[in-house]
Amino acid sequence: MIGSGDQRFLVSKLFDVTENSQLADMYEHKPIRIPYGKGIVGYVAESGETVNIPDAYQDERFNKAIDQQTGFRTKSILCMPVKNSKGETVGVAQVINKKDEEGPFTKNDEKIFERYLTFCGIGIANALLFQSSVIMYKRSDSLVLLAHYIFEEQRDMNTLLRRVLKKGCEMFSCTGCRILLMENQDKKGLLLDDTDRCSLYQKVPQNFESCFEVYTGTDVKNKETGDEYEFQRIQTPQDALANYIAQNLKTVNAIPGENITGFGGSVTEDIIGADREIRSILAMPILTDTRQVLGVVEILNKKGEERFDRCMKTYAYASNYL
Repeated sequence: MIGSGDQRFLVSKLFDVTENSQLADMYEHKPIRIPYGKGIVGYVAESGETVNIPDAYQDERFNKAIDQQTGFRTKSILCMPVKNSKGETVGVAQVINKKDEEGPFTKNDEKIFERYLTFCGIGIANALLFQSSVIMYKRSDSLVLLAHYIFEEQRDMNTLLRRVLKKGCEMFSCTGCRILLMENQDKKGLLLDDTDRCSLYQKVPQNFESCFEVYTGTDVKNKETGDEYEFQRIQTPQDALANYIAQNLKTVNAIPGENITGFGGSVTEDIIGADREIRSILAMPILTDTRQVLGVVEILNKKGEERFDRCMKTYAYASNYL
């Protein structure tokens, strides 16, 4: 499961697994995202209950689109939550189409599957713990390297920002990173009353002098050069979201179409003045030790996931103080 609160969903990366499956074969299909509480898998994740269905197409919770997407024909289903040692659901597993029988999975099947998933839960929890440790080590190492860059490159702003932005893409596993610098540090910017804030943010004059940005992976436009990273600088950028963040010292973690509280809209390419597709964004102010705003950093398009997680917000925040 990925996300938290109302933004939880499940990602099925392994399916159509049989006794003859090879690991490479299981990754041929694109991952399927299932909203929390939707369909049979979503219901099991939300309720924590076991579901044993003799005929999937007779159950209104069954999503026929999954069969259409995978080319599989589902008949009987046994679906159970995978839990950790605290009894928390960390995933959902299901077995499909009992062999050599027309009927459903039996109570004995349920007992065997439950025991099997107990060990799966332990293995998944250990794997997640190890993965978190590796990620934290890499990010801590990246923060140290960022600090080294900053102290090493004090004379050339372009070189410094290139290195910082490239390291940002690596640290946050994303395909885009932008830093917008304030035009004049003595200007505090126009502050709006709460009653007018939502409707007027996009009409406030921008007070950013320049925007440095780097793109990599699928967001590189000029692939003929063969460069892994594409760096560019925008003079007097028009970014209504960055303006809102700088004025209110807010952090925004959003995806397109999602209303941003206090901003009065959602993130789009036009709103932030970007010439690339925006699939997800994590943005926050860059502050001095006295909480003076130097600019805004925008981390764009998380690789392989719908949005940035809360842990990344913490590391981005720490990076901004370097």
